[in-house]
Amino acid sequence: MAVVLTWLLKESGSYFSCTSDKSFTPSQEDYILVGSTLFVHMMNLPCNAHSITELQINVNSLSNSFSQEIGCGAFGVLSLTNHSCNPSAARFSHGKVVTLRAISFIKKGAEITDSYGEHYALEMPSQRNSVLSKQYCFTCLCEPCKNNWPTYANLTSKFNLKCCKCGLIVDSKGWCISCNVTVLENMISEENIENSFTSSDLGKHIEHIMSKYINAHTQILAGEDSILYKDDLRCMIRFIDKYVVHPCKTYFEAQETLKHYYERLGSRVYRKDL
Repeated sequence: MAVVLTWLLKESGSYFSCTSDKSFTPSQEDYILVGSTLFVHMMNLPCNAHSITELQINVNSLSNSFSQEIGCGAFGVLSLTNHSCNPSAARFSHGKVVTLRAISFIKKGAEITDSYGEHYALEMPSQRNSVLSKQYCFTCLCEPCKNNWPTYANLTSKFNLKCCKCGLIVDSKGWCISCNVTVLENMISEENIENSFTSSDLGKHIEHIMSKYINAHTQILAGEDSILYKDDLRCMIRFIDKYVVHPCKTYFEAQETLKHYYERLGSRVYRKDL
């Protein structure tokens, strides 16, 4: 293909020209330089090209809107991100520009990861790695792959609180036997909560966050674009990332709703024929 493209450039009579726009007869070295450069780019594209998408908004049923790939492009910075089956960020198209936005709580100094198309909630590890090894020549060792996380259909919405130090599940009162600390201590110090906060208040706190999340989820899927709803989604995602054991169905659903919110800010088309 690189040879054919080089030949077409030669035959066009307009590619090989000097600064005065006068054509010249290229040397063998010129052909080799152009052909080899095309070849390198063509070899890189399958692994480094990113899709350019457009949200197809169903005006008759907003919940049935979907993202459609309309092209692809080479984005040097995006190609620097590694893959994870539980990515911390996602890509969104704005015309010819693609942005990378956080969809999880990313700690200071933590790696920003993207999905190369495979996600733990959609396929089992063996299926994901079969695709990744063929397309990108590596075996994924992210947390969902190493710990064999279940797909979405088998996820639970139950919140199993974890110790912020060791990550193990705490008891019903928020106490970690291994570290001899309570999750309440972390919440009081990090969430601007009063020192009188007790285990009985913990349930109410979770219910409050969940109530705001459910409302935000409902409103965004109904077409509302308020930044307040986005913040409520991010609040839920942050809480789960910091205090709840993964995987969690609510976490995945909150991320998908947040992604839908961001998609509506990007390239989109309103359609009645869907």
